[in-house]
Amino acid sequence: MWLIIILFIGPIIYLIVSGIGDSISYEVKKTNREKYHGEELLGFFNTNDKENISKEDIMLLFASLLKKYKRRYFMIDYSIFNDKEDQDGMWAIKTTKQTFGWGIVYNIRFIFSNGYVHLSFSNNEFLSGEKVSLEYYLGGMDLGTKFIEGTLNTCREEAEIIWKINGMNIEEDLPFDYIPLSESNRSSSNRTKGQKEKSSYKNTTQIDLISFYRNLLGLKLRFSQDELKKSYREAVGKYHPDRYGSSSLRDRENAEMLMKQVNEAYEKLKEIAE
Repeated sequence: MWLIIILFIGPIIYLIVSGIGDSISYEVKKTNREKYHGEELLGFFNTNDKENISKEDIMLLFASLLKKYKRRYFMIDYSIFNDKEDQDGMWAIKTTKQTFGWGIVYNIRFIFSNGYVHLSFSNNEFLSGEKVSLEYYLGGMDLGTKFIEGTLNTCREEAEIIWKINGMNIEEDLPFDYIPLSESNRSSSNRTKGQKEKSSYKNTTQIDLISFYRNLLGLKLRFSQDELKKSYREAVGKYHPDRYGSSSLRDRENAEMLMKQVNEAYEKLKEIAE
């Protein structure tokens, strides 16, 4: 009798327990996926604090970081500052790493004279408000580069309009210069003659970290091992975090990150020094 009851009720109990277990497991996985583990600052450089960093360096660094952190999915957004008091002319690059239960998002914020561009990359599809990330490559086509370049051009056009409305002279102080990302567009920049003469950013310039490292250490296009060592020692003496012991937390953090870049620059440039 009991055997019959057990045989009859056992499978039912198993299904109930299994269902409850699966439900709990699903909720646990869902909670873990939605968990946010925080944001890590990877780098922050600006033209106000560091005299060796120019606007052209910021552009080069932006394009280099885009290549470094590019992932399967991306999202791009921008904002223009309409109020003149917000347009201080500082250019900066801020990179962060956000860690979620479902994956990692790398953020690159390019801040120019009167606005900013924000790029996010991840190997997983992600959301930001009502926006959904896009695939960088679709059907074998590089749609990401074209989309980003189109957004950058739109952003620049709007930035120039606001710049002019506020009485600023584009020929003397660019609000946002052109950043060619694809080979087809590197020879088709539509900057004015005055802009081309002002900017040292040439269409033939190789967009990589070498240019940034060189400018960071104040080196010319061709340099010797001795010149590299001398520039490195000067940079260490200038930016070593120990010199900023009594400064603000932000200044100390900037010094630490800049010192890290100085060390990376030295190691990388040793390979190409004459």
